[in-house]
Amino acid sequence: MTAKNALIVFAKPPVAGLAKTRLIPALGEDGAAAYHKKLLHHTLENVIFEDKWDTHLWCSENTKHDFFQFCEKEFSLVLRQQINGDLGSKMAYAIEQMLKGYEKVCIIGSDCPLINVQKLQNVFNQLKKNDDVVITPAEDGGYVQLAVKRQLNPEIFAGISWGGAGVFQATLNNINRLGLNPVIQPTLWDVDEPEDLIRFSAL
Repeated sequence: MTAKNALIVFAKPPVAGLAKTRLIPALGEDGAAAYHKKLLHHTLENVIFEDKWDTHLWCSENTKHDFFQFCEKEFSLVLRQQINGDLGSKMAYAIEQMLKGYEKVCIIGSDCPLINVQKLQNVFNQLKKNDDVVITPAEDGGYVQLAVKRQLNPEIFAGISWGGAGVFQATLNNINRLGLNPVIQPTLWDVDEPEDLIRFSAL
């Protein structure tokens, strides 16, 4: 550990039929997997900042996939294994593990091309104040980033229908119900549907 802040990147391996399944109609299974690999590489290039936070790539399935092994060496990050369960359980476990060694923890996925060092620095700076949670909504009703400091109430992730259009609002409802103080960052978009490919290619 070299920093007080930790960045968690959640990612599936780039396996045909598993990664970016909503892009399969446009790209095919192999094409969607290859695009997922491209997105993850783009994300890691944009978010690595060794002086300010340590980056941990939390992998579903297993950490032994060739591309995960490549990322570990290419970006000098730490590979960690996601637990089984729904997305909320996975995120809660990862954040709680990171908070054992870090003061502030931020979790992102691998499919928001606009997430970068500047935006993450702003997130961590927000947590220096009296704010408990910093969250960045996604245009599709989910969110692309969530950050906490010192401790996590796993009830933040309770009762949420993951993958639906109400994920952000349900999470925000939980945050407010728990009496936490949230900061909501400007909404961003991520790459989920075929029409998002055009926006990414235009960057």
